[in-house]
Amino acid sequence: MKLTHTQIIEVLNFIRPNAQWTLNDLELQWNESSSSKPTIEELENGFVALENYKKTEQENREVAKAAVLNKLGLTADEVKVLFG
Repeated sequence: MKLTHTQIIEVLNFIRPNAQWTLNDLELQWNESSSSKPTIEELENGFVALENYKKTEQENREVAKAAVLNKLGLTADEVKVLFG
């Protein structure tokens, strides 16, 4: 799997949220002494974990939204009509 520049940034912020690093093109410069530079495999696994996290968060938002609508006795279409 080949990660893009943007994907690498997202993954690094996900798997090493407080680490100090620089990414020039696809060259990762690790500026952190308290943690190790992630391997390609760690980045790839982190990408999969991040995508799963995003999917779970979206599903949780949808469940919460449905619960609120149900509690209010409204459908999503009715809310759209009310609030545009």
